[in-house]
Amino acid sequence: MKSTNKKENPRRAELVRLSNDMRDKRNLGKKTAKTEEESLFWACVGINDLIKAQYYEQAGTNDFRTFTDWHEAGFKIKRGEKGWIIWAQKRAAPKPDQSPQPSEEVDEYLFFPTCYLFNVNQVEPFNIASHEEKI
Repeated sequence: MKSTNKKENPRRAELVRLSNDMRDKRNLGKKTAKTEEESLFWACVGINDLIKAQYYEQAGTNDFRTFTDWHEAGFKIKRGEKGWIIWAQKRAAPKPDQSPQPSEEVDEYLFFPTCYLFNVNQVEPFNIASHEEKI
């Protein structure tokens, strides 16, 4: 077993556990589907979609966006709020045991980074008046 100095992120570990639960839920849905439509749904639904559906239910809203999306819409995240973690798009990265050399080709592997979403209950509009007073 390889030893690594990198600590495991507990939020990522929770996302892995939740992903495994959703994978089991999807597999059960495939096995117990009663109609062709249900079967097609369970065959096509993604793990992130199932995770987000659970978050929607827990938060009581389905308006979730990234920090950047909220910022561009004129909102800021309320102090102390924690994001809801999901998987981001796959990215290529150099293998951890290789240090890239300028003329050397580096083996890459695909990994899924994480992404944090915030819901409408976790944001507030920017206070433009107080911002202008400070300028």
